[in-house]
Amino acid sequence: ISYQRGNLYFPLGDIEACLASHQAALDHARGAGLPGLEARAYGGMGDAWYMRGRTGTAFEAFDRCIELAGERDDSWLRASYLCMRGVARFNDLVGS
Repeated sequence: ISYQRGNLYFPLGDIEACLASHQAALDHARGAGLPGLEARAYGGMGDAWYMRGRTGTAFEAFDRCIELAGERDDSWLRASYLCMRGVARFNDLVGS
């Protein structure tokens, strides 16, 4: 539920609530031993950190998401965040 809540806050522009929801999702996923959901929470947190302008923190979250997705053979999630990391890196380099 926390993960979906974070996904709803993101397009509304409520980055604080988005981060809090994805952090809660991460905590629940870790507690339940669900690395697939942990990966998704990291992805959502990376998106929120990126929107906040914290690119270094966003890249760390994207990298963790990609790593966990790869361990789970979740190629869709891994590809999505490889793309997002690339777009974020490009925008960071060109100063967008």
